[in-house]
Amino acid sequence: MKPRFFEFSIFLLFALPVSGQIPSVNRYGFFYRISVDPQDIRLINKEIQFSMVLLDPKGKLLHGTESAKWCFDSDIRAFDFHDYWEKRGSERYYVAFTKVAFVVDGEVQRFSPERLSDLNYLKKTMGNYSVRKTPGNRYEVEGTMFSPGFTYELSFCQWPKADTHSAPAIRKSLEENSQLGVPALTAMQHHYDYGRVLMHRTTKMSTTVTNYYPFDQSQTLILVYSLNYIYNIPPAFIGGENLMINEIKSMIRDYVERTRSAVCDGI
Repeated sequence: MKPRFFEFSIFLLFALPVSGQIPSVNRYGFFYRISVDPQDIRLINKEIQFSMVLLDPKGKLLHGTESAKWCFDSDIRAFDFHDYWEKRGSERYYVAFTKVAFVVDGEVQRFSPERLSDLNYLKKTMGNYSVRKTPGNRYEVEGTMFSPGFTYELSFCQWPKADTHSAPAIRKSLEENSQLGVPALTAMQHHYDYGRVLMHRTTKMSTTVTNYYPFDQSQTLILVYSLNYIYNIPPAFIGGENLMINEIKSMIRDYVERTRSAVCDGI
């Protein structure tokens, strides 16, 4: 799942004033939890579980959805695969950390490393972005006037054969959701080398850990953690962090819809 809130560089010039409330989602509702309950009727009914923490460069909490109690050092930094935070030097980042769970029609076996690495599937789930695959399961995404290009690497852990001493991020995602058991597959993405938009820096890096669980026999529960280091957020006079959160939720809704569509189309 790729963050797109860096597209604000142009959008903010034309944005209408934003109220202090996050607008409701039109098609799929969001509900807020930390622990995924597979018996929750909202999840079964195709609503999207969402929780988020947004920190400023000094670690001050700007936003935390209901029950989002993550600690940066003990929880969130586990998802910093390459220790960007320790190596940041004089750079300072806003931190956006999200957890999303949703159900897709289709057996979990359909989510294989081969399929998730396939360009046709990626183009379907990434929307209008142009993506090119290079050796080593590395992908180059072309930027536009409104969004930067970037590179990302994709790797997998297949359970139960996966190493029990896997990356800290994977262990954290399993420990926090032990009621779900072991996923059939875990995918890890590391996004980096983000370009600039109108000469402005956008995102330093982002990482995702996605677990795929069998759900109700013929469905799949997809659980996604995402950590993003961001250089800037919208100014307060046009909505500040609330505008960013609204854009993140819109991005998540689009990602869920595209994923469901790709599975439905058999891509």
